[in-house]
Amino acid sequence: MKLAVGILACIYWPLISWSQEKQYPDTADIPTKAIRPEFVRYASNSIYNSNALFPFFQSLKRLESLEENQVSIFHFGDSHIQADGFSGVVRTELQKKYGSAGRGLVFPYRLAKTNHPRDLYSQTNALWQAKRNILYFPDFPTGILGYGAKTLDANFVFKIGTKTFNGIENSFDRIWLYHANGPEQFDYLLLKTEEGKPIEIWENERTPLTHRVGRKETVFTVAKQYKISASWIKKINRLKSNTLKPGSEIIVGYSNQRQPKVINGKSTLEPLGLISSNDGTSRKWNRTLIDLGEPMTEVTLGGLKTKTLQQEAHVFGLVLENSEASGIAYHTAGVNGAQLSHFIKSDFFIEQVVALQPKLVIVSLGTNEVFDNHLDTLAWARNIDTLVTRIRAEVPGVCFLFTTPPDSWKGGYPRPLLEALSRTTYQKADELGFAVWDFREVMGGKGSMKTWNRARLSQDDLVHLTQTGYNLQGFLLMEALERAQKEMYDH
Repeated sequence: MKLAVGILACIYWPLISWSQEKQYPDTADIPTKAIRPEFVRYASNSIYNSNALFPFFQSLKRLESLEENQVSIFHFGDSHIQADGFSGVVRTELQKKYGSAGRGLVFPYRLAKTNHPRDLYSQTNALWQAKRNILYFPDFPTGILGYGAKTLDANFVFKIGTKTFNGIENSFDRIWLYHANGPEQFDYLLLKTEEGKPIEIWENERTPLTHRVGRKETVFTVAKQYKISASWIKKINRLKSNTLKPGSEIIVGYSNQRQPKVINGKSTLEPLGLISSNDGTSRKWNRTLIDLGEPMTEVTLGGLKTKTLQQEAHVFGLVLENSEASGIAYHTAGVNGAQLSHFIKSDFFIEQVVALQPKLVIVSLGTNEVFDNHLDTLAWARNIDTLVTRIRAEVPGVCFLFTTPPDSWKGGYPRPLLEALSRTTYQKADELGFAVWDFREVMGGKGSMKTWNRARLSQDDLVHLTQTGYNLQGFLLMEALERAQKEMYDH
């Protein structure tokens, strides 16, 4: 589905505001290559089974010779990726060398009240429910990013913007909006301020939406009726049990008033185009292409109820593209606490990965598989099988690179099951023909997280790295990829 932006001169949208306006810097922290700790095993910094990356390296070669315009990479994982720690360095270093085709896949994490990558920001005026893929809810699907966000407020507005990072300006001139598809979904408006002024979102006064409890109703039956979570109802109403008193009123949502609480004056949002959320098919999700007409670093979308059946908006994410540029489109998806099984079970994950048509898929998972010192190696192997075979069936020639998780500790000792996870990964690499980068070995092997911690390259939880540590990890992966590429063409 494609939307060519046209002016809707007859529709105007009241600006919604924050009680405190937020300012964002134009740039994020710039990493440095200067750190070269002596305890890193640079001699081991290579790609195992690197021949499996030959088609990807060929695409990069065609990109350099202008035989290919854009190369898509999809990198997904857990909290190490949600914060875009080392993946951000790999993305921008590749884009400095081959050109940038845009920031790629993003999620407005403010809707989920969780942390952003360091080169993104988002804001919203509305109350959203959000789920991540570590818990499965059949009536609340998540997508490729591992998150889904839903609101019952037809007057919602949210914006998402990018910052320059590591020398790459993340401007874009078109977006793909990944959203639920169906007659119950609100439509979307692409918005801008009058005279092209930057969008300022201010927070509305909120009015509770209440439900009078009937006989035999429980928290679960009310949650099902309003398509919200039972835990949210209990939290917002301070309920200690699932039973409800007949005749009482409970909060089931909020409605924003049309008159915002104005703090710094008032402006108007002018809609640039209407985006339909229902294509008339039975598809549960869709992606809509929105041409912006000019490069920008921030986009704002609003909600619009045009039909009686419409009752919610459900967002899975966006892709920010630079359509005129030749280069790398590097998409990332990270979920705090996630395991490979969570992505595999996520409703639309495989379908939406296929929509990106990646030349390379990088998988950075495993930390949470061994977090409680339990590991099902057979399940890990089966999930690798499912991921690789299903995507290969839809994306011919796609390459896979698995990165092993960093060393980590629990209870004063290195986690012992990391070796078993790595062995299984190597076995599947031989069987299925994909590449492996053994970061744990490169960082120093078993127990090395303590050394990284003493050098202030890891956090005190001995699981996550500091930002300087993630920067180093990103440069190490880049060096390994460049070494594999050079050796392949030298021979």
